[in-house]
Amino acid sequence: MDLQQELDTLACPSCGDQQLILDARSEGYALARCNAPAEYGSCGQVVLYVRLLSGLRQMWPPARPAFEPSIPTALADSLAEAQVCHDSGAHTAATIMVRRLLEALCADHGVSPTTARGGFKSLNTKLQELHTSGVITGQLYDWAIHLKDVGNDSAHDTDSRASFDDAADAIALAQHMLGHLYVTPARYAQAKARRDREQAIKRLPITDVAYVVDLQEDGALQLVSLCPEAVSQGAQGPLAEVWGTDHGDPAEFHGLLEELHRKTASALTARSWRLGQLVPRSGSSTQ
Repeated sequence: MDLQQELDTLACPSCGDQQLILDARSEGYALARCNAPAEYGSCGQVVLYVRLLSGLRQMWPPARPAFEPSIPTALADSLAEAQVCHDSGAHTAATIMVRRLLEALCADHGVSPTTARGGFKSLNTKLQELHTSGVITGQLYDWAIHLKDVGNDSAHDTDSRASFDDAADAIALAQHMLGHLYVTPARYAQAKARRDREQAIKRLPITDVAYVVDLQEDGALQLVSLCPEAVSQGAQGPLAEVWGTDHGDPAEFHGLLEELHRKTASALTARSWRLGQLVPRSGSSTQ
């Protein structure tokens, strides 16, 4: 695959179309331009790639970082843009985007942007409401006020510029806030739901299930699990004895066994039964 063919598989980081054309190249680097149609001419986004063993990696513009799906889109977008600004050297813009994230945080928790008289609330007032309601307490509130102050300086004090460290600290603190408010609760909820389900399954009555592996005339394999009442108490021996050794790949055999186990367990759980021993039913066929 030549370089242009590789570019044909990549999407423009600006418009998302796959119409990147090679402008220039040097050892280890490629400069491309997006030729996708836009409202005025073409997109024109310039993209710089570096050649790695794994393929082309985008160097410019900085790639948008990925965030946990539990973080609301408005907050993730602001933090992603802050990171892109920071990576590009626009540290003042990065701190302003973190301040914007605080505005989105207040909105996500239902803080009204206006007062009872119809005026607009300051960000400081909104954060105080979050503090009073218990959404952000203690150290999180201190962080939020710090991030607000840094963002205010960047937005309103035209004589100062945020430094690399200012932007890096703001982004790191914002990430920790979102982790505490969104990511950790979501992960805990998932872990608790999984454990609750496992505990509920353990409390179900256990049953053995008979099964048959059938080799069809066309060579296709079929797994059939039978209802608990059809268990043959005298059937013994591993699945391999029922299956035999002449019917294909051992990995395929184990894959079929795992599929049978999963589907049967799900079906039994739906009927308030728990899967016990899978009992092979020797010499049986369902077709």
